[in-house]
Amino acid sequence: MSKPVKVIGACIVALLYVWIILTSAPSGETALVGAYTASFAKDEYFLELREDGTYTQRIVRADGSELTNTGHWKSGDSRIEVSNFQWFDEMGEFETVGLWNGYVGTTLLGRPRLEFYQDLGFFFSYSSPLPEKKDPNE
Repeated sequence: MSKPVKVIGACIVALLYVWIILTSAPSGETALVGAYTASFAKDEYFLELREDGTYTQRIVRADGSELTNTGHWKSGDSRIEVSNFQWFDEMGEFETVGLWNGYVGTTLLGRPRLEFYQDLGFFFSYSSPLPEKKDPNE
């Protein structure tokens, strides 16, 4: 085998290895704890997943009105389940979903990405860790 073919082969293997690492789903619920954002049908969604299995959701509509919601979440096997999730569909109709199932993936930068309606392009991107809780005794 010629040297250029070996070099090209080694580069392909290295790129595949990097791709597998960057696109593998984060493991464990603590890997998903943090703040997420999404944009869908002119609305902005903000989602905070907390370590205790609760979440807070805020929706800012295109007209400036806001809606806040809370519930519980859990994850496992590259999936996430969110109870009592609320959203406005592509037609602008309000909906509360009893139990919403989504996929957990990663961006090219290795950050979590929560994919709920892949066909509609509705997904949450990780934006930041949650602020650390301050000790009230300090």
